[in-house]
Amino acid sequence: MNIFKDKFNNLVKKNNSLLCVGLDSDYEKIILKTKSVYKTLIKFNFQIIESTYDLVCCYKINSAFYEAYGLDGIKALYETIKKLKNDFPVILDFKRADIGNTAKLYAKFGFEFLNADAVTIIPYMGIDTIDIFRNYKEKFVFIVAFSSNKGAKDFQEFGDKKPLYLKIMEECKKTDKNKNTGYVIGATYPEKIKELRMKGFNEIFLIPGIGAQQGDVKKSLYYATLNKSKAIFNVSRDIIYQNNKKDYFYRVREKAIYYKKLLSLE
Repeated sequence: MNIFKDKFNNLVKKNNSLLCVGLDSDYEKIILKTKSVYKTLIKFNFQIIESTYDLVCCYKINSAFYEAYGLDGIKALYETIKKLKNDFPVILDFKRADIGNTAKLYAKFGFEFLNADAVTIIPYMGIDTIDIFRNYKEKFVFIVAFSSNKGAKDFQEFGDKKPLYLKIMEECKKTDKNKNTGYVIGATYPEKIKELRMKGFNEIFLIPGIGAQQGDVKKSLYYATLNKSKAIFNVSRDIIYQNNKKDYFYRVREKAIYYKKLLSLE
């Protein structure tokens, strides 16, 4: 049994949604903040969840926005995941990469202490490192294959006969004994999504780059769901940051409804 896939599949059916809300809650950008980082992040996250819980297929939390504030931030990260755990699949976006015992401790932090259902990792260190995370059979691992930023092409396309991102995905697919591997592919490069689906990569794609990064929603949605493949479309900044204090979370919900409809297959 894979906890992440089971919860994800159930919520996609229940909410009829491919939208993932990113709780990348930057304390400095929260206009409703108080002097307490912990209290601000907890209150903000919980209200975002209450405003969007029936519109999503999962939540993604980027740990950098919490780690930056030390113990208060880590505590807020822990409590946010704890609140979500029973009902929602939770992706911890921490893009860790290292070898041996260091990777084991990163995996322990993400999967055991924080109890996330899935994590994102950088694959550069090799299959032995990736397998440390994938050996948690009930969890899920998203390999960053082709990221959404402008510099993605600088290294990820490197290779004369075969680009690095494709080599990584082929090796990860070949060694995916627990069937708990997915891939991060940016909506800013929809042609990559098409290419990879056409090459038979039908695993779950986690697709960032919609909203603030202006990724191509229409093309990315069409290509990502070819052959009934499954995809998760993450939107963070454009949903969780609003400008009006008075009806802040009403606006959050309206933006989430907008993206849910935009990502509809109907």
